[in-house]
Amino acid sequence: MIRGPLGAGGADLSIMIPTYNCAHYLEHTLASLADQGIEQAQVEVVDDCSTDDDPEGVVRQLGQGRVSFHRQPVNLGLVGNFNSCIGRAERRWVHLLHGDDLVLPGAYASFAELISRHPDSRVAFGRCVIIGEDGLWDTISEVLAPGLEGELVYDPYRWGNNAVRFPSALFRRDAAIAVGAFDDRYAHAADWHLWWRLAKRFPTAYTNLCLGAYRRFPGNHSATLVRTASDLREDLRLVREIARAEPDAGLRLFEPLLGLVTGQACENAHDSATMLAHLRILAALPSGLPKASRVALMALAWAKVRLAKAEHRRLGPDTRRSPPADGRE
Repeated sequence: MIRGPLGAGGADLSIMIPTYNCAHYLEHTLASLADQGIEQAQVEVVDDCSTDDDPEGVVRQLGQGRVSFHRQPVNLGLVGNFNSCIGRAERRWVHLLHGDDLVLPGAYASFAELISRHPDSRVAFGRCVIIGEDGLWDTISEVLAPGLEGELVYDPYRWGNNAVRFPSALFRRDAAIAVGAFDDRYAHAADWHLWWRLAKRFPTAYTNLCLGAYRRFPGNHSATLVRTASDLREDLRLVREIARAEPDAGLRLFEPLLGLVTGQACENAHDSATMLAHLRILAALPSGLPKASRVALMALAWAKVRLAKAEHRRLGPDTRRSPPADGRE
């Protein structure tokens, strides 16, 4: 049983699980809460009017009477559902855990120990494992700051991109309300916007331990936005807001976004429409950044894909010689 600032058995912890058409992952999310020592925590699934599945049935089957379920009377959208989760949270500390994400073993004990060592903190961030649709580990989110853990001293340059994922972010409910919770001007970047405002205003602790698993796959919300660069348009709007709040930061604040635009474009070089969408974002970035070299990288990636396709068409599937039936040449 965990103790300390999250309360005995998590008595001061609300684990709010927003869902929308992801019941097939929810059972894994709920399973990840087992053996975490949080018998006294509030655990609630908040469903935003799912249309394709039955999250309530999953909760009824696997919640063992410990998990409550709330279905929104109307669809509120991502940000509306997130804010509803904060409003429904009954405890001091809040963890928003998406219904397709996971917490890693010992996550809440690590959070409790981190906050105990940094008792003035109103926010706690860890790192995440990025997993695919099948649950296999893909990569790890970036290091938050030097050292294993400590106080996350506010630095505007740290917020030129979003290094924090929902499964590894814990915050005080009163702190989130004080900064206005999730801002409905943002959808894709609403979490990043909240983490930045919390870290700017309140003492924040961090650990470079991985405490959660963030699921990323072609069908989820973030991946869908990449195809049209809608995520990057919103990211640019947010970085511009940060730049207005930090007038001395200069162009360096936009450098992570420049790299993200380039990287996403090169990863999607097979799709001309996606490449063009990313080029438009690149053009909208402030002048003075090394955009010409990034355009060249994107063009090279696009050309390589086109050459490979042309070579495949030239050779054709019938030009590959099959070996004799006995395996001998």
